[in-house]
Order: sequence, then structure tokens, then C-alpha cells
Amino acid sequence: MSTSVRVALGVVAVLLVAGMAVVLVSWSDTSPDGGDDALPSEAFRHTVHLRGFTGDELVNTCTGALVAPEWVLTVKHCWGGADAFVAIVGIADWTTAAQDPESFVYAANTIERQRVGVDLAMIRLDRPVPAEVGVPIPLFTGDEPAEGTEVSIAGWGERDDGVRPTVLVPFGTTIDADCGEWGDPETSTDFLEAGFQPDITVCTSAIPRGACTGDSGAPVVLDDGGTPRLLGIVAFGSGEGCSVDARLPDGHVAVAPFVDWVEDLAGG
Repeated sequence: MSTSVRVALGVVAVLLVAGMAVVLVSWSDTSPDGGDDALPSEAFRHTVHLRGFTGDELVNTCTGALVAPEWVLTVKHCWGGADAFVAIVGIADWTTAAQDPESFVYAANTIERQRVGVDLAMIRLDRPVPAEVGVPIPLFTGDEPAEGTEVSIAGWGERDDGVRPTVLVPFGTTIDADCGEWGDPETSTDFLEAGFQPDITVCTSAIPRGACTGDSGAPVVLDDGGTPRLLGIVAFGSGEGCSVDARLPDGHVAVAPFVDWVEDLAGG
């Protein structure tokens, strides 16, 4: 089986990677308001809407996780094509940030990238986010959770109608411990083009819904004994479409292997 890989970028496009079509597609909404009422309503306190610009031109949108008052953790590929980002922090409906930009809107033009082959980046905001606006999410430092463990993801990614929501959409999913068929030799050849490394990847089921265009960099959150912790950062999924194939789950960069790097940059 030859399988294309969808990188959950913030721009709708079809890319060519080593002669392979990488299709950026949307995920299906299964509730009227696009969210999941069973999930915590305060995901917006640590989830960041990122708008990438080259000059005055908007070139992509992504998501990130506030991990310190001045720092957002996201994926490196979100930075592609952008010179700087506007980060909207601490608000579920990003369009309302213009009503109080001093509180909710931050410039972000400093980036620290992880080593080659690791799709992680830290971006520094132009000023600290006050506690009454955004609350950094603590990092998960334990072993990868067991198969079927419940986690949540929140982002502003597209639906299957191609429309980006303006209000943050949280949804629940479960850990796929063996990453479905991504380890199959015929599949992993293509999958490696997206930077897959089993020891730093956490996978979650894309059924009945998964992350997609605009959700790159979104926080994957685990309830760790009553404390929400950042388990991973949304990175990629199946190029065959979101929420269509149980064999090909969503892939996220695990946070635990990079805790020291994050904390060194963020000052602990």
C-alpha cells in the first residue's frame, strides 16, 4: 500500500514531496457547534491562534500551546513561508481579540527550532502574557500513555466544508499506541517524508474525527491525575483525508523527550 501523508499545515494546498501528493484536507465536525461539551471549557487559556505573515500578506494560520508567559510551542512547519506571526492568546473566538489587542494580541518574530528531523519550534512573544489572560500548560514528562487512553485536542482547523471556525474547537480522541500501519514498510517510506520517528511520536485515533488544516501545532492534552498536561503537538496525518481510515492515525510530536529544551528556553 502506498500512502500519502498530510502535514496539517495552516494553508490549503497540494504539495509535492518526493513525487508524492501531500493533500491538506479538513476534518469532519460531528456536533452542531463544532466542539465537544464534555471537554474542559478553558482550553483557550493555553491554546494560541497563530497567523503567519510575510510583510502584510497572510500566508498561513496554525495553532500553538502557551508553555511559558513569553513562549509558545508549535511545529516548525508552521513557520514555512512566514517572516513573523501574530499570536492571539487567551480567547476562544480569535476575531474578538481586536476589541482589546493589548490583552489578547502579541507579536512573535523570534523562533528557536529543534534539531533537524524534529518538527518542533518555540516562538517568543513580544511581551509576557498576564495570568488573567493566558495560563501556560504544564508539560507531560512520563512514559507514553497506554492504548486507548483519552486525550483532548483543540484548534481552529477546517471542517469538511472548507470553512475555518473562528471559535476554538476542542474534541476528544484516544491514544493509538502502535501508530496503526505507519510502521509498515510500504507505508513508512512515505511517512518518513513527514519526519516520522517512532521514539518521539505519539499517535491518536482519527476516528471519528482528527486534527487537520489549521490545527498544526495544536496541544494534545492528557489528564494526569486531575492536572491537564501537554502530551504532544499536532504534526501530521493521512493524506487520504481526515477521519477516514482507522489504520492511519494522527501523529504528534511527543513533548516528554524535549522538556529540557523547552524549559531551558522558557527559563524553567
